Amino acid sequence: MHAAGDVMVAIALANTIFFTAPSDAARQQVVLYLALAMLPVALLTPVVDGLLARHAKQLRHTLFLASAIRVGLAAALIGGVETAALYPLALALLVTSRVHGIARTAYVPEILPSERSLVWANTWLSATVNIASAIGAGIATAVVALTGASSGALVVAVGAYALSALVVLPRVPGERAVDAVDRDLAIDGDAARLPSRTVGAGVALAVIRFATGFLTFLLAFSAKGNPALFSALVAAAVIGGALGTFTAGAARPFMPMWALPPALLAVLAFTAASAAWDGRAVWSFAVALSSAFAWAAGKVAFDGLTQQLTCPAGRRRVVVRYAVGFQVCWIVGAAVALAPVNASYALAALAVGCTLGLVGAIKQAEVKLPSLASLLAFER
Repeated sequence: MHAAGDVMVAIALANTIFFTAPSDAARQQVVLYLALAMLPVALLTPVVDGLLARHAKQLRHTLFLASAIRVGLAAALIGGVETAALYPLALALLVTSRVHGIARTAYVPEILPSERSLVWANTWLSATVNIASAIGAGIATAVVALTGASSGALVVAVGAYALSALVVLPRVPGERAVDAVDRDLAIDGDAARLPSRTVGAGVALAVIRFATGFLTFLLAFSAKGNPALFSALVAAAVIGGALGTFTAGAARPFMPMWALPPALLAVLAFTAASAAWDGRAVWSFAVALSSAFAWAAGKVAFDGLTQQLTCPAGRRRVVVRYAVGFQVCWIVGAAVALAPVNASYALAALAVGCTLGLVGAIKQAEVKLPSLASLLAFER
């Protein structure tokens, strides 16, 4: 329900600051929106980290409060879409959305059935979010089309947030604090040290997140003025996200989870390079699908890694810090995409950036690649 409310608000805001404005004005409004989006990032680390540390046993209450506060914010935004209150209210909605997402990720291991794995839990949680987002997008689009106003999407968002708050109130059967025994995370003061290969996976996922922010606005501006193309690109991204969600679970028996984000980054680099080289419209759909696929699959795998390797106190710290880092990467990528440059050149630059990010991720993971001499010796 929370994910459905999020996408309803996003459609209302996009209809307000993007579609109804000329390209130059839309760029200026998006720049302002991204600048405001940086404020939640600045607030998240000290505030959310401190709150979750002090109220470690109240994650469910954090989820309730985040949804309940968003009910009031979305209701206030209904009458403030065309006023100066738009951006402060949008900022507050962003902050509470991030709080909800961080608390949700930290809460999963505490209610996980003993016979289930974290990858399974994250896979189905992501699948639920994707399905709800698709349904919410359909409802919000239909309401805006029928009413002719963005406020219609906000009205249904209020209802979605209200249900999100209500359904989390009952205590989950089997809710418990996860024991820190047999965990691999070393806690030294305020520093949480993850294994190098997990950190390498995080680096790869950060580059993927940058690429998704970059491609979101690159493709959106390329499709501006063509609603059919824009809808098709959104559909490709939704399909890619759904496929990626289940890929992480399916890949688990065949490869270690830390290796999945770097592999996905390599696929994304290849797709971006192919799109830059060919230039046909079909590559736009391939890029939209592959970027959503890479983020969804990589996020499920990485969440499972960090949840499995951390004790409760360390997990919340790691979740907050990586959530903030990924958000920064998305915002930076989106901001870079606002420069009016040729799409082929932009995709070529993205392919180079993804390749360099892949090299950095492998280096951070301390993976020793075979040397040329060892390969020649093997051939002999």
